[in-house]
Amino acid sequence: MMERLEQFLAAAGSGKVPEAVAARQGQIGAYRDAYLAAAAISKADGTPVYGLDVLPGHLSGQAPDGKDIADIETAIMQSHKIGSPPDFSAFSARAIHLAKLYAIAAGGTPVSQRSFDMLSACFEDADFAAAIPARASYSCGDVIPATHWLSDFLEWARARDADFRLQSGEAMALINGGFVQVGSAIEPLMAAGRLWKHLLVVQKASAAAIGALRPGFQAAGDRADGWMEEAMRFVSGELPLSASGHRVQPPVSVRAMPQVTESLGLAIRGFAQEIDRALGRPSSNPLLVQDEAGEARIAESGAFLMPELARLARSLTEALLLCASASVRRMQALTHPEILERAWGGKLVKVQMQTIQIPKLGMSRFELANRRYGASGGFSAASTSLGVEDLWTNGTDANLDLGTCIERVEEIHALEFLLARICAHADAEGLDEAIQPDLMGRSRKLLASECEQAEIPACLPFLDL
Repeated sequence: MMERLEQFLAAAGSGKVPEAVAARQGQIGAYRDAYLAAAAISKADGTPVYGLDVLPGHLSGQAPDGKDIADIETAIMQSHKIGSPPDFSAFSARAIHLAKLYAIAAGGTPVSQRSFDMLSACFEDADFAAAIPARASYSCGDVIPATHWLSDFLEWARARDADFRLQSGEAMALINGGFVQVGSAIEPLMAAGRLWKHLLVVQKASAAAIGALRPGFQAAGDRADGWMEEAMRFVSGELPLSASGHRVQPPVSVRAMPQVTESLGLAIRGFAQEIDRALGRPSSNPLLVQDEAGEARIAESGAFLMPELARLARSLTEALLLCASASVRRMQALTHPEILERAWGGKLVKVQMQTIQIPKLGMSRFELANRRYGASGGFSAASTSLGVEDLWTNGTDANLDLGTCIERVEEIHALEFLLARICAHADAEGLDEAIQPDLMGRSRKLLASECEQAEIPACLPFLDL
């Protein structure tokens, strides 16, 4: 069960703060009180608190001029709001906002009750749309895109309450954390759910058109929920297990459909599970924690770093590229003369001429995606301003790359589905119209229509988005 993720998705769709987050509202003030009390102890010991009474980053040893709260906010805005378009989509911007509400509700930050209430009201304002730059971070806190989000929120809040001001420690707490990376993972996850359904429908159509036998497959013993058996019953349950007479084996891209499908399913599930876990974690620096005696203390933290989420985004991208490669190979099988002649007989030459370039178009899409997103190294350790150390996960970029890769794979699957329809003689009357300049558009519409009508099993329930 991934209850946090399911509630998050429902809230992102409805525009209402989920009950699980709203239920924590009464505790936000207590978190801040405990944070400030612990900060007072730290300062009494001669230890300044990062973001509370000293400046961020490589200036963390310095206090702002006048030691005024507004000075820290101004310094953060001037130094961090430096991104530029393109921006995240409006949906991703709202998901980023909601991810911040989850992180605050998890505790450990000095965000005040008033700010949390205002943030909640802002999320529920359907007209609010933060402009958050999408390629402005290497995901060691994502503070540049986060500052753009905070700036737009403050403009919204002060338009409704001219006296609204951030309190001590809030500016840093609001831009710090992994919420940009978590929120930006939601849209590609939803797209992956759509592509999962496409994959099942496309494989079913191609296997039937090729005349394949049912692939031998036995799920691993730890797949207790049976999602792979359901998926393969849908794809190949109607195919025969054996056929009389000598028969050449179908391509590996057909025989290995269960393995490719399982790889994608596991990658999507792992990505979703990590998002669900991230939604339940405090994420900021510093954090309020309890020491061995149960006393609240301010602790330096790296909770803003989410390398596993970044790694799983790239793992899902690799699984998608495997699906795309197999799809291109099946396209080549679908245009084999033996397959086409079975459906078209005397019209074979005409059909061959009209379909000969489709696998090449699919291959061009695969080569583009594979060059850009295949086996990309994403982690590095480096320093930025004046030698301040950073660990770079490039998590937000991994999410954006994942979303673009899904678009390319969807195009490839659409072309394969069109070929399967042609090879099954399903488009006999409209063949001349099928091969036209808007081939991709027609193919995508055909596949989307089939997915809407097909009774696809809910193999991975959280993907029924």
